[in-house]
Amino acid sequence: MDFQSGRALRAKLKSGAVSVGAWQTLGQPAIAEVFAGTGVDWVMIDMEHSMLDLRDVSEAIRVVDLMGKVALVRPPELDPALIKRLLDAGAHGIMIPNVISRQQAIDAVAATRYLPTGMRGVGLGRAQAYGNGFREQFDWALEGALVIVQIEDKRAIEDLDGIFSVDGVDAFFVGPYDLSCSLGAPGNFSTDAFNQAMETLLRKGREMGLPAGYHVVEPNPSDLQARVDMGYRLIAYGVDFRLLHRGMADALASLS
Repeated sequence: MDFQSGRALRAKLKSGAVSVGAWQTLGQPAIAEVFAGTGVDWVMIDMEHSMLDLRDVSEAIRVVDLMGKVALVRPPELDPALIKRLLDAGAHGIMIPNVISRQQAIDAVAATRYLPTGMRGVGLGRAQAYGNGFREQFDWALEGALVIVQIEDKRAIEDLDGIFSVDGVDAFFVGPYDLSCSLGAPGNFSTDAFNQAMETLLRKGREMGLPAGYHVVEPNPSDLQARVDMGYRLIAYGVDFRLLHRGMADALASLS
């Protein structure tokens, strides 16, 4: 496991620099390989809104890691048993969906840390070089896997001070579709309530020194730049199936 890439991403986030990654939902390891070869810092392997199983995810983690990039995984929920297995497979970090309270953020961090500071069990797997690199992995784990909390519910907006102040949380990531749904206007990103919530998130992140993340789902470079200009520093660009569709559809539309 390449521990240095995880350290480099954490340092980049702490410095305030922009980090761009890719988003994988399809099961072929070749997709992870293609993404990792583009120059992105990281690949988010999404288990929440995909059909990826643990074998698919472990293969994607392996490919991304061997290419010297950061492998991040979004599990379907805050599940310490699953998170333990993902980290043993070599994931550098975890994104926890729908964190709505300080206690959930504390539990998310604890799921990535060994005793006595967390609840992660100690075992041997790929992350530990199958036993040959146990000490190196254990020492890296004391620094902590990357933990990103996803804010996608209006209840989380009410507890941002508590969530953002949890030691071990490296960044937050906006879930715009679920957030808009919780505000009563699913998929509508132009309501006053949604815009106020987004402004609150960015402002609170700046005040507390926590990098803000966003997923630019539709692959449009101008939208990517716009999010950078707004202050987001952890940005996922596109998603595998939309990049495939848009690439072909745009080419066909250009024919005379």
